Amino acid sequence: MKHVLTKIVACVAMAIFASLLCASVAYAQVPAPKNGNNYIVVIDPGHGGVDGGATKTFNAITLKEKTINLKIALSLQRKLMEFGGVEVYLTRASDINPTIDERVQIAADYNADLFISVHINSAVNGNGTSPTGFEIYVPQTGNYNAYTATFGYDIASGIQRYLSFTGLTNRGIKSKEISGEYFDGYYYPTGELADFYGIIRGARYAGITGMIVEHAFISTEADFNLLCDDSFLAELGYADALGIAEVLGLSLRSQVADQYQVTESYKSMTLNNAVLGSTTGNTIFTSWAASNNNTLANAASIRSFITSSTYQNHKQLDKLPVELAYSNCVYQFMKRIVGDPVMGRQDTSVIDLMIGLWNINGRTYPSEVYSTKGAPDIEAFCQIIYMVATSEGVRPDLVFCQAMKETGWLRFTGSVSVEQCNFAGMGASGNAGCVFSCVQEGLLAQVQHLKYYGSTEPLYNDNVDPRWNAVSTRWPRGCAPTIPDLSNRWSTTSNYGQAIVTMFDRLYAVNL
Repeated sequence: MKHVLTKIVACVAMAIFASLLCASVAYAQVPAPKNGNNYIVVIDPGHGGVDGGATKTFNAITLKEKTINLKIALSLQRKLMEFGGVEVYLTRASDINPTIDERVQIAADYNADLFISVHINSAVNGNGTSPTGFEIYVPQTGNYNAYTATFGYDIASGIQRYLSFTGLTNRGIKSKEISGEYFDGYYYPTGELADFYGIIRGARYAGITGMIVEHAFISTEADFNLLCDDSFLAELGYADALGIAEVLGLSLRSQVADQYQVTESYKSMTLNNAVLGSTTGNTIFTSWAASNNNTLANAASIRSFITSSTYQNHKQLDKLPVELAYSNCVYQFMKRIVGDPVMGRQDTSVIDLMIGLWNINGRTYPSEVYSTKGAPDIEAFCQIIYMVATSEGVRPDLVFCQAMKETGWLRFTGSVSVEQCNFAGMGASGNAGCVFSCVQEGLLAQVQHLKYYGSTEPLYNDNVDPRWNAVSTRWPRGCAPTIPDLSNRWSTTSNYGQAIVTMFDRLYAVNL
């Protein structure tokens, strides 16, 4: 399937940017983001848990829709997050099964602009054959929250455009009103019959543009064979992402004048002229860059930016262009200036770094336990770290390194057991430690506890940190804005934070 991905990537150069996009594809007027800043897209991997969705076996190989949906959704999330001007969230990142109402509520809680439900089709024709290809369901045309229909059709048109490059049959964009024989009495306040599918209907009630993308037919052997290939599933997610990005007019982060917020503690911190933009600062930087030949390209870029009038106008760490702030070069240099912050944005490449460091260490992942708790392998574990850390604004690399330090690379040799899903020794001082129901809950609790120390911003998720109130009696919010500050606070040891920072050197060395 590599040739298909090549075609998709080639189309980005032709259709995703500026004048070429406008000249080749015409969409209706796209609404501005609800929050006035970034578009918020919530992706819903259909089914999950006890609900496997459509299941089919060909040639002794069995596929379950819930598993395929999640793989496509994760690919869609990772690709879409490469673009600026968008925030991307999931209704589930593991094998759980929220109700339709719960899925819609998650989208509503994020104040979503778009709600994309990822599915695989299954059907048998009257003659015993099965259809093939993809189709997209959008809100029907009507007066009730009418913009959801027009916006939905445009987004579906973009997705359809790129899914067509995968070679799947294009079955079109469709709408379906609710049928009285199935659900009597579902009418919108305008008196119109409601949309048939609960995801679309619920989203429309919430003022959100919702749609269902049915990517292929698991019941058709030709489509089934494609769905067995993880690289093809990744291409489906990429196609969805590129279609959404095109309609929204997004540009890749490396080409957008984005701003990198390391932590709110540093938003108002002016970097002194004696450090950056001065002879002393330039000497420090030039000396460091010279010893890191592999990053000289980035070094030259940031060196130029530091001395530019743009930088001199504000000289704030959070004003660094995102493509420079993400680089290992800038990470290594900036930590010499202000230390390693607890809070901060990172792109999805950090997921591969975490997986890479795990593999280098050669540890055995406890899949026999975590398969039942939402993270069957290290890839899923790191995906969940990224999702929950990003949702609260905490650095994913910090969460990973701290979890590996606290658990001895998931061996749990102390008082906390692997079944507790407690990855940061929470409540374990002289006790058995806190117990969490699944991997995602345990990691979210760790993230929220880190946010208590590193920030004064409110939580964006329900508080699952059982130690939140206890720590408030000892330390104020935001008392540890940098990782070294966690020493003697999170832990009683004086080098606790520095030990985590040392692990960063190994994590980022994986990429050198």
